[in-house]
Amino acid sequence: RFDEVQSQIELIAIDDVEAAELEREEFENNYFEIRSYMQEIINQSKATSSNGHNVSYGATSLMNRTHLTPIPLPKFNGNLQDWSSFFDIFQAMVHNDEGYTPAQKFYYLRSCL
Repeated sequence: RFDEVQSQIELIAIDDVEAAELEREEFENNYFEIRSYMQEIINQSKATSSNGHNVSYGATSLMNRTHLTPIPLPKFNGNLQDWSSFFDIFQAMVHNDEGYTPAQKFYYLRSCL
């Protein structure tokens, strides 16, 4: 649904295409980050409900993460000599974070290329 609406919006003439693309990318990054946090809270709630523990600690730590200033993902410039450095940073920020689904990780990787 989001992609349908976004595609319709993109058909409208935009004066500053580059700024619009950056704004869309920022919005999508925020959207998927928040969605991931919410899914993690839901998963923790389900797991805790099944064994009778309180979920407030996990929810609080996730909420604290949302107040941090977002760290921009690195952009790969196409130079093979820079790949190792780029991928190390990407792995630390996205790939090794179990809070992201494989689809989200793939989306973030594509947005960096």
